[in-house]
Amino acid sequence: MVAVLTVFVVVSLSLLITRIGTVAFAYDISELEVEEDDWLADRTLRELHLRDEGVVVLGPQRPGAGYLGAPDGETRIRPRDRLVLYGREARICELDQRRGGSGGDRAHGEAVAEQERIEADEDRLERAEAAVAR
Repeated sequence: MVAVLTVFVVVSLSLLITRIGTVAFAYDISELEVEEDDWLADRTLRELHLRDEGVVVLGPQRPGAGYLGAPDGETRIRPRDRLVLYGREARICELDQRRGGSGGDRAHGEAVAEQERIEADEDRLERAEAAVAR
């Protein structure tokens, strides 16, 4: 279940917009609860490569253990963790629905390819804006 997180946000960062041509992508700080059969479950952040999808894990909230801020690559994501994430709203919603197995791995590959296209578009836009500013 994905929910917009406001508890951990001091400054209102809940919605940032990046414009690429005529397409706008909403970036949110969200919370996602990991379930037993999720693609995320029982894997380290290093194994997941979520940054390649444009998703940053700010930290997991663990039942009985509290919030673990600034996790490193060796942090293992467990079932029942509530992850605090930063990323595009649509990607986080898809990630919340992604189940384990080859289908989850395939969805990850597709998400990485999409993020690479988005970043290439952002780079082109940035270069165009820099050229106009000169």
